[in-house]
Formats: sequence, C-alpha cells, structure tokens
Amino acid sequence: MPTQSPPVDCTPPDSPHPLELRSRTILSLAEDADRPEIYALRHKVYALELGQHSPNSTARLSDPLDDHNIYIKACIAGRLAGFISITPPGRGYSVDKYFARQDFPFSFDDNLYEVRLLTVAPGHRRLALASALMVCRPALDRGPRRRAHRGDRPP
Repeated sequence: MPTQSPPVDCTPPDSPHPLELRSRTILSLAEDADRPEIYALRHKVYALELGQHSPNSTARLSDPLDDHNIYIKACIAGRLAGFISITPPGRGYSVDKYFARQDFPFSFDDNLYEVRLLTVAPGHRRLALASALMVCRPALDRGPRRRAHRGDRPP
C-alpha cells in the first residue's frame, strides 16, 4: 500500500507574487518540495477518479514535461487544493502527442506557453479555484503572449 505524502506547506512564500483569495486560499508558485503531493493528486484524479491512466503502486503520476514545467498551486488552510501546469517554450508540449504542429493556426515559437493539467481536488470543486488558477500567472514575470490549452484543437 502506498504511503501518503505529508501535506505541502502552503503558507505564503516571501515572493511578491502569491495571490490570496478570501484570506484562506493562497495561489503561489509550487516548489520542488511540492511536487510529490502534486503528483499524488494527479494520480488520484487522473488514474483513480477519471481512469485516464492506469493506477500504479507509487500512487503518483508525472511525465517528462515535469522536468521543465512550472506549477501554480492553490492551497486552502495550508493544504493543497489544486494546481495548474505551465509548459514554457523550447522543449515540447503535451499536445505534440496528439496533433501535428502544422495543423494548428499559430506557430510554436518562444512566445507559446502550454497550460495543462488544471486540477482541483474533489472536496474543493464548488469553489472558484479553477477560474483563479487559469488567470493566475505569477510563474511568468512578463506573462505569456499566447497560451495553448489542451482543449485547443486544430481547425
């Protein structure tokens, strides 16, 4: 039986970028120490709940894009409640597994960031966390000029 990760400490970091909602929800950049719990929530949602992946003995889901992507986390009362992943330009995107780049009506250049894995834990889905995660961009000082969402499909 896999062991549970300890909860991520989601107290506001010293960064000037965290966004606080209703004084108990904190949106901030995830750190390396947050990733095990993020990967555990990914497993819970995408393998156990939705069946998009096979459950595994580590109770974690990650992929090669995690080597260079950025996570924004949402914490409520100090516990991970959701996250979103942003893949910066230069190393590939998850949409490359499903579509040919030439099929998209835009170029894959240094201005394209992929937004993926919008995930909210089951107990927090009636809140506005998903919307807050989609508009929160503290991970990118200048902000992406264009974003590609997994729901974007070639024409």
